[in-house]
Amino acid sequence: MYGGWTTDGGIPLATPEPPLSETGAAAIARHGNRVLALVGDRDHLIDADERGRIDRRLKAAGVPHELRVYEDAPHGFLCEDRPNTYDAGASEDAFGRIVGALEGLRSGG
Repeated sequence: MYGGWTTDGGIPLATPEPPLSETGAAAIARHGNRVLALVGDRDHLIDADERGRIDRRLKAAGVPHELRVYEDAPHGFLCEDRPNTYDAGASEDAFGRIVGALEGLRSGG
């Protein structure tokens, strides 16, 4: 969530190389990891082009992933403490997907 720096960097966490560069996506695949990406379609940091790059890089590397885009949801849609951006419906769905992904890890799936 909120990962506008994942493909191109721009913050210290994404140095020396962003996590979803071609090399990073290949490393995720090598380690057998999955990616769950949850973004709002009005997120000012993760526009449609960025979402496309995330999806293409993960597909090219063979990473199992889900990229869920919430219609009309802005950046910060998961945070109840941000009433200007919080989206209850998107948040409920997103947390359900997060719990499901974690349960899948616990069960080995």
